[in-house]
Amino acid sequence: GMVPEIFAPGIVSTDAPEGCICFSSDGKFLVFRRHFREETEILISEKKNGAWTRPKIAPFFMKQYRFGDFTFAPNELKLYFTSNRPLDNGDEPAGSSNLWVVENIDNQWLKPSPLGPSVNSPLHDSYPSVSNSKTIYFFRRYDSDDGASEILSSEFRNGKYSEPRRLGPTINTKWDEWDPCISPDGRMLVFCSKKPSGLG
Repeated sequence: GMVPEIFAPGIVSTDAPEGCICFSSDGKFLVFRRHFREETEILISEKKNGAWTRPKIAPFFMKQYRFGDFTFAPNELKLYFTSNRPLDNGDEPAGSSNLWVVENIDNQWLKPSPLGPSVNSPLHDSYPSVSNSKTIYFFRRYDSDDGASEILSSEFRNGKYSEPRRLGPTINTKWDEWDPCISPDGRMLVFCSKKPSGLG
């Protein structure tokens, strides 16, 4: 009904802080974050026989790096997320947050891959959202943690993502926009903004 209830109490929802939850389109998996900052864990739960299993640490999680802002592709078991894990084979974190994708094949999570230099930049790229056509929407922050930001999109062409383009003035303004969520058909965008008359 319309009355909010605690989700999966004692399994997903506990006394610890939880957030950044997302569900696969087939309803089989959920990914979420428990705790925050130094204590963060990224967990995955699977729905079996109508019930959510006790969450397990995501096999691609590495506690020395930041992870967050998860979203599943609308029509396949691909999970997009934000992380500062190294873009190369080194151990040092990347200088900024980048967009990554990890795929589940035959119930096994593969090794994550960055979306590549056409999308990722030296700036803070975060909060991916993907349409049926694989066009990805995200926001880019241009200075400090609370600095100017705007929403961009990148189309998937010939097996890779194109150079991102800024969305027009109907979306992006001087007031800062972030955290986009695109509908699967690509016709509706929900996002945050500091535009006047809103609540931020």
